[in-house]
Amino acid sequence: MSGKVAIIDGSGSERQALKAQLEAAYFEVREYEYGDDAFTELSTEKVDIILMGVDLEGSCGIATCRRFRSHKLFCDIPIVLITLENRPEQRIAGFEAGADDFLSKPVDDLALFARMRSLARYRMLTEELRLREATSVELGLAKPLAKRL
Repeated sequence: MSGKVAIIDGSGSERQALKAQLEAAYFEVREYEYGDDAFTELSTEKVDIILMGVDLEGSCGIATCRRFRSHKLFCDIPIVLITLENRPEQRIAGFEAGADDFLSKPVDDLALFARMRSLARYRMLTEELRLREATSVELGLAKPLAKRL
């Protein structure tokens, strides 16, 4: 299983290492140094998963995660934060900002692949459910979810 992954990290060497790991597992990878650049470009180009360094140059990865989550285009794309420091308060802040998972640097291949495959599968299933609902509504078999609640 593969998919499109966006890597947002201020460290070029970290981005290259993650890119090499993911491309070896047949993921298509987009790299971004800054969260603002990624936000702008990913608004028009769809990805399946976003990997984001917590210590982004020029902005905090947690604030960038919050920005992505506040926009409807990114609300259902899994975001994994990657951190050098494994502090509980940082993880709590990340989850409150909307992160789906955390990885610690250096990123272990096995942990990375397991999470990526799991999140890609999750993304594929949610897209299928969304499509099924849209089709049911279009055929008149169901009311839109927002009106049913």
